Amino acid sequence: MRITRSIVVSAGLLFSCFPIHAQDENSSQPLTLQQTIALALQNSGDVALARARYAVSQNQLSADHAVFQPNLYAGSNAAYTQGFPFIAKQTPSVFNMNYVQTLFNLPLRGQDKAAKERAEQTRIELQRVRDDVTVRAATTYLELADVQESLELAQSEESSADSILRVVRERSSAGYELPIEVTRARLTLAQIKERLTKLRDRDDILRAQLRTLIGYASDKQFKIRSEELRSFEKPQPTYPLDAALNFNPVIEQAERERDARAFIAQGEKGGYWPTVDTVGKYDVLSEEINHWKEFIANPKFFRENNVTVGISSRIPILNPTTSANVALAKSQLQEAELSLANQQQNLALDVKQRFQRLRELRAAWDVRELELKIADDLLAASQAREAQGRGMAKELARARLEDNEKQEAVLDATFETAREELMLLEMIGKLSDVFPSLTGAQQSGSVGR
Repeated sequence: MRITRSIVVSAGLLFSCFPIHAQDENSSQPLTLQQTIALALQNSGDVALARARYAVSQNQLSADHAVFQPNLYAGSNAAYTQGFPFIAKQTPSVFNMNYVQTLFNLPLRGQDKAAKERAEQTRIELQRVRDDVTVRAATTYLELADVQESLELAQSEESSADSILRVVRERSSAGYELPIEVTRARLTLAQIKERLTKLRDRDDILRAQLRTLIGYASDKQFKIRSEELRSFEKPQPTYPLDAALNFNPVIEQAERERDARAFIAQGEKGGYWPTVDTVGKYDVLSEEINHWKEFIANPKFFRENNVTVGISSRIPILNPTTSANVALAKSQLQEAELSLANQQQNLALDVKQRFQRLRELRAAWDVRELELKIADDLLAASQAREAQGRGMAKELARARLEDNEKQEAVLDATFETAREELMLLEMIGKLSDVFPSLTGAQQSGSVGR
């Protein structure tokens, strides 16, 4: 019975959609859920912005790390002087070349490690945005599938309610039914028409939302596979509660920020140690512009090519800035640790509530399914009595109406369960279990710690 009904519903949906969008949809296949998600990720402005921010963080990381790499500068300078010739911390020269590379600077090293952690945060944020777009696209698609099937069922209910109203009116005219039964039948039909109006409006809104998500033009028509919703009817795996703390992107970002601040605090403590740079300097000097004869007793030892190579070391003796930076870094680290602990505590509570909500929805789905089975059996019994000539048209119509209502209830319960499950999977970082295509994208955007 259920298999036959599913085939009839699917066929009805196909032919009911055909007259409306015939010209546009004849040449196109229905969008699958996976295709919809892929289009949403491809056309999402939020994903593009998050990807751009990730690229900025990588370039900023390279720029900040450049201080630990060889830096070579060339130029020249000249100046009028009275006294020893000196400008911009060096003697005037026709041509000069300077080399510097930081070898030992613990505060800068700590900031460099912190920058790597913060760059990783933008990678996590990119994946979080992708997950958010995925859930929005998937829930919109599945709700549209729910509304699409519900519309078909409601149209069938309208036909059954109209048949009931005609029969009740005939029986009321013959004196077999009270006038109030006519009013009740009219009320049932009006309620179904009201639901049909709401479903059609909701269908229009969802289609507009889905077009925006997947980058379709506002006038572009499309079909979906409403049977995709039924894939969520099967029991889904139960995830342990601690999975949220291990894979939640918000918690992972908070952990990265804590680690970044720990590196900064550790580096600032190293500010009490000397800093060491490799330096080199080459100058092409001029006796005319440098006025060396005025300062050198024996001008014949003057050399135009002047080379200096060595190591520059600076030892802090009295530096209040270092103490202030250490105190600031410690307080910022403590703030990050407290923030992380609070987020973990709040997340554990939120996930527990969402697990409970999902269990309740699955239990409700079981109830709706059993109610539908009873309605199926009652409809089958009414059809059997009608075939034997022992049934009444009103009884059969009411049985069909009840069966359709129970089918709608199962569809709604399936969608609510699917939506709650997707939101839970997003919270615990496990969306790739349902959408494997996300795994490759996540790995391609990752950076080693």
